[in-house]
Parts: sequence; C-alpha cells; structure tokens
Amino acid sequence: MQHTRIHKPQAMRTPWLALRLVGVLLFGAVVLLTSSSLLPVRAQSNERCFSETGFCIQGRFYSFWQQHGGLPVFGLPISAAETVLIEGQPRHVQWFERSRLEWHPEQEAPYDVLLGRLGGDMLQHQGRAWQAFPTSPTTVPVGCRFFAETGHSLCGDFLAAWQAHGLERDGQPGSSTAESLALFGLPLSEPVEETLSDGQTYTVQWFERTRFERHPQNDPSHRVLFGLLGRELMQPATAFEGPVIPDPQPSPAPTPTPAGPPPPPAQTPEPTEATPLETPPMPQPIANQPATIAGLLGGDILVYGQIASRPSTLPNAERLLAAYPWLFFDQSSPDNAITTNLGVSIDEDILPWIGDEMAFAFGGLGDRLTPEMLAETDDPSDVLRFGKFTVILPSRNAEAAWAFLNKQRQYRERQGEQFEVIDYQGIPIFAKSDSTDPDALYQAAFALVGDYVLFSNSVSQIRTIIDRPAGSDDAFLVNPRYQRLMHNVPADAAGMIFVDRLVLQSSFFASLVSATTGSTAVASQQLVPRNAMDSLGLSIALLPRGVRLDITTIFDMSLFDAATLARIEDMREPVSPDWLQLISDEAVALLTLRFPSDIAEQVETLLQQDPAAADALTEFEEMTSVDLQRDLLSWVGGQQAALVVFPEAATGLSGLPSSYLAITAADPVVAEAGISNMFDSIVSNSDLESLVTTETIGGVDWRAVQDPESPELALGYAFVGNEIVLAVGEIGMEQAATGQNNAIANDPNLLAVTGNLPVVNAGLFYLNIEGVLEDSDGSPELNPLRSLGAAALPGVDTTGLSRASLLLHLRAP
Repeated sequence: MQHTRIHKPQAMRTPWLALRLVGVLLFGAVVLLTSSSLLPVRAQSNERCFSETGFCIQGRFYSFWQQHGGLPVFGLPISAAETVLIEGQPRHVQWFERSRLEWHPEQEAPYDVLLGRLGGDMLQHQGRAWQAFPTSPTTVPVGCRFFAETGHSLCGDFLAAWQAHGLERDGQPGSSTAESLALFGLPLSEPVEETLSDGQTYTVQWFERTRFERHPQNDPSHRVLFGLLGRELMQPATAFEGPVIPDPQPSPAPTPTPAGPPPPPAQTPEPTEATPLETPPMPQPIANQPATIAGLLGGDILVYGQIASRPSTLPNAERLLAAYPWLFFDQSSPDNAITTNLGVSIDEDILPWIGDEMAFAFGGLGDRLTPEMLAETDDPSDVLRFGKFTVILPSRNAEAAWAFLNKQRQYRERQGEQFEVIDYQGIPIFAKSDSTDPDALYQAAFALVGDYVLFSNSVSQIRTIIDRPAGSDDAFLVNPRYQRLMHNVPADAAGMIFVDRLVLQSSFFASLVSATTGSTAVASQQLVPRNAMDSLGLSIALLPRGVRLDITTIFDMSLFDAATLARIEDMREPVSPDWLQLISDEAVALLTLRFPSDIAEQVETLLQQDPAAADALTEFEEMTSVDLQRDLLSWVGGQQAALVVFPEAATGLSGLPSSYLAITAADPVVAEAGISNMFDSIVSNSDLESLVTTETIGGVDWRAVQDPESPELALGYAFVGNEIVLAVGEIGMEQAATGQNNAIANDPNLLAVTGNLPVVNAGLFYLNIEGVLEDSDGSPELNPLRSLGAAALPGVDTTGLSRASLLLHLRAP
C-alpha cells in the first residue's frame, strides 16, 4: 500500500485508553445503527420523475425501463407502483402507457421483472378470441417469419420493428429471437384494419404483450408504433384487473375468475441455474390451496399455520434437503420424536395416507379470556392454558389413516396412557382426560373426521369441526384479516403462519418482541403503534438457489395519527443501490440504510423510553464535551449510510476487523464541524494526543490514531467526496477512499441473494459466509451456506402492507 506519512506518533502511554477511544469514537454511529435498526428509514431514490404524468419510476422498475427501451417501448408511467391482482395473484406492478411491469421476486434477475400480457388482455376484454383470427396462408411470403405456435406471420415493417427491439438477455449486440419474444410475445393476428380510440383507422397487428400500429404519416423511423394499451386498459371504462387490493369482505367462498381464451404457448428457454424460466414456477401447495383446511375452523382462530406435509417432494427442495435433511420429517431416520412418542413409522404409517398440506391452529378462547384480559396479561401461559390447539392432517387414504390412529393409540396405551371413546354423530373421538366433564380441556384428543385426521387438546374443538357445514359464514376461511393477509403472502410460499391482531396487540406479544430485539422494540412500538397491526404472516419459500423467509405485516391505516402517516410517507422512498457499485467485492459484509428525516426526534423518543440509555448518553457527553444532537443528529437526518466489513485480521488497537462506515452529508460544513468536535473532544479527554496523526491514504487526507503495536493506523475519519467516513485499519481507509474495479454489485454471491429479495428496499444486509469462515469444519450448521441477505420493502404502502425478507443462499448439492 502506498501512502504519504506526515507524522510519526509517539508510543502509547496507557493501552486501556485506546480501547476507550474505540468505544467512544464510534458511539454515535453505533447508537444510530442499533437504535434505528427497527425504525423506518428514508431513501434517496434511484428514480426519474415525469411532469407530463406526475409519476416517478424507482428502483428495479426504473433500471428495467432504462435498459430495455425507455419511452419508445414502454411510454410514460401512468401510475405509481402498487399491489394489484394479476391472474388471481397479488403482484407489485407499475403501469406505463404501452405496458405493465410486474415484479416477480421468486425469479432471479433479469427475469424478476416481467411484462404483462396486455395484448391478450385487451382482446379478452373486448370479447375477441385470438384463435378466431384468420391465420397465415400455407405458403409464407419471402422475407416473412412464420410462428407455428399461433399460426401467424410477421412481414415487412412490422417484422423489422419486432426484430429491432427486445429484452437484453445474452449480452450480445442486437435483439435475438428469444429477446424479441420476451418483449412482445408471439403474434396473435395477421395485420388487420382497425379503428382505434382516437377514431382513426390503422393497420395493426396484435401480439401477446402489445399491439403494433402502422402510422404512414410519420417518418420511416417512427412509422411503426406500439399501442398505448396500458393507457387504454387503465381507463375506468376498460379496466379489467381492478385497483389496489382492498380489505376483502367476508364471503362464503372465493368468487372464481371468469374463464377467458387460453393464452398461446410461450417459447421459453430451458431452465438452468444461470437462465431461470421467464414464466413463474407452478404455485406451491400453500399458495394454491389456502382454503382447504381454513374452512374447517371457526372464526375465533388467533394463530394459524399451514405447510406442505411432504416437503422433500416440493420443487427446489434439493438444496435444502442436502444441506439440512433433519428439517424434512418425511426424510428423517426412523429414530425420531414421532417414533419415540407415537410408536409409528413415517414411511410405513404416515406417508401412505397424508395429503399435500397440514395445518395447526390456536384459538377458541371464548369466554375463558376476554380480549381486554388478553391485552393486559404479560404472561403467555395465562393465555396458552385457556386456548385450544388443533393439528389437521388431510388424508388421501381413510383406511391407512385409521390404521395409523389405532397404531399410535395402542402404543401410547402400552406406555400407560388411557383413552376413552366419545361417540359424536357416529364419529369416535379418542380422548385422554382425568375429568368426566365433556367440556374440559383434554391432554390429547384425536379422530378421523371425513378426509381429515385431527389432533387437539379439546374434544369440543373436534366436535365443532364435525358440526361446521361447508361454506359456513363463521369459518376462519372468511375471516377478513386472514383473507387479506393471504392475498399478500408471497405466491411461492411453501408454508406460512398467520397471527391475528388480538395477539399482536397483547402485552405478552410486546414482551416477546422486547425479549427478542431489546429495548429498541419500545421505540419501534412508539413510532408505529402496536394497535395498528392488523395481522402478521411468516412464510417460507423454496427457491432454486436457497430459501427465502418473509415477514408480511398488514396495518390498519385508519389508526395512524397525522405524525405517523407523515413518517410512513417518508419511509416509502427506497434506498439507492448506487453504493453497491462503489464497494469492492472483497467485502464480506455490508449494511446499507437510510436515516429517517426525523432521526433526532426518534432518538429523543428512544431515550425517553429508556432512562438507562439516556443516563449513559448524558455521562458520555459530560465526559467528552460532545453534543450528540449538535455534532451528529443535526446532519444525518435523511442521509444514506453504508457499513462495510472486510475479511482481513482485526487491527491491534481496536480488535475490530478492517471496515468503514460512510454517511452522506447534505451539508459537509456542518458534518465536518460535528465530526471534528467529536474527534477532538475524545482525544483531549483520553490522553491520546501523542497517537494522533494526519496521513494521505488513497489520495485522501485522514485524521487518524496510530496503533502503538505496529506502523499501521488503527482508525480515523476523512471526507471522501460528499461522504464522511469512519474507518478501522488502513485497509478500511484504502477501500473507502478508492474502491475497486470489481464492484460487489456484480458479485455472483450477492446477485444470488439480491435477485430474490425486494429490489426496491428499505436497506440491505449482506453476509458472505464463505468469506467470513476461515475454517468451516467447525461450523457444520453454516457449512451449507454460501451467503445470506435481508431487505425490506420501504415502509408501509398505501394499502397498509409491509414486508421484510431474509434469503439463505445454499451451496449446490
């Protein structure tokens, strides 16, 4: 490393003061990072706004729009990004004059953004079946291209326009057939004369995703235009998909989508790890059949979970199965908890009859515990002992299911348990109880009810399921909060858990959150009131390269006050991904975030809620003459930050790895004054003047502290462009000052993570497990992991939806 040494410090007199400096110098940054980890963050958007329509394009939609044709291909944005129902599934979309961009997080980039089938949709809306259009003659004219899939040809200027554009896929100049197909789709008609919405007659040709129009009055380069199908379909008179998903009203059963003409066959490349399918995979059982079990339960269910019962057979299960086989009960060894407790074999006694999904439910509190009592109790056991737990297992073979129940009952009786048989409407219910009260909570009860095996701690719960008629209007299935959450749970989920607002608003839930996340949960609850949480969902999806965990929260927006609504609006801007182009791929960990505009007020709220933290800050400020408000909080509000860690050994002075924290400074003068005062105050109060030096590293002047045990600098600060940087070690300083040609944005490990996380995010956390573990043999649970990352959609959208995701990138089996 080449740098200019300006000052050689003297030896350190008191080693403990060096550690004190490390803790004190980074105190402000640590307070901000930890206290705001659960707080809303505001982003400097990667966007372009259009005065013509008043809408902006942001994040992944913006980069896609830029890269694949911009205005001529897609037109202006005519809506904000929003969640709508597309073919019965909720999708994050944005409408443009000529197209609709759809975000498919289950796909890897560049297939995570797909184009809506607006050509086919418009024809369907008009009641015109594309199959009814006259097809091409048997003999295709010279210079034309025939598509056997739909029986239509492309010729002349329409063919030239089709070949001139495409979605870039292979990195080669020009547009290949596959790239043109990805943009326009197959032709659905021959050229025909039609009168369009402007009252004029044009020669047009319909495609899956667009409509070509010949405008002979234009110059040759603009003679073929792409129809404004997005604008036409967005008109109230012709809208076909519906607006943003509303809070659904209870109904006995979901209304089926009207059948339309089937889409033409799509030409899609063979799926590989490098080139995933453009069309999404088949839905997982949970997304495909969410109502199968939920219709059996009553509307008083508070927690409900559903998962695939044979997970090893799910698509994309190979990597997870190879990495953690113990997660798959259908692949476990015979010596497991099920065998020990029930005396049955999974292979011989369960798999022959069990269906594709299973569920558990908790509820049935009834009069035993009122909502008011639930909200006041801090002890979960006060709630759990009154609740009714039920496990529901669909059966594909009633005879095999009955044999399983008898076998496990006989085994348990040999272990000393006793069961009585309660005949209810001709169905035997086996119950283990020390009470003769038929309404008492049993330690165990089970029965075969129709096509379902039921286990419960309550005989009355099983009786209620037997009594509930199909389509009952008091079933859990029609609970509006459950319906709304299921509309927003990722469509590729292989399992999910629903938590009702009554649980979310209870004191014991708050205690659980605080125990898990520490005192920052108090501030988070203050900033986003807990009573506004309507429902919460935890889900898991199996992907080609790993596993994604999602937390989906639905808020009741009507319960937010004006200040909270303003804060939520501030949260909706995504964090800019630009810094990923400046960070070296040598980094093993990074965190990007945006400090809220009102970070000073939020920290004040945190300190009011945590007297111990307030006292520690007061003591720190008195000791160092640092004013956290003046020196730090006054200039970081609304600014973006990045914390980057490198794999080199820890520095001798601090014991910390080489790293840096960079924060943008809208007002460099104020930022420099604040950081300089903090640095000088710490140095003067720690007798470290002899270790202070100024050095030029990477072309940047650093005020730094010398490591007394080596010629290296331990830590320091500098301005790099418009960013204030706190760095640990000279490697951290060099990286912050110069960056690298190989940006982490292009690193395959990072792309494997971010390609399956929300691209428009409220911040990104990334950890390269391979780079962190020098000897993974000592960490068998981490061995299968290559990297992991977490991100979230920014804030809460206009419908009350918030989502955060964690992606585990696994090694190939």
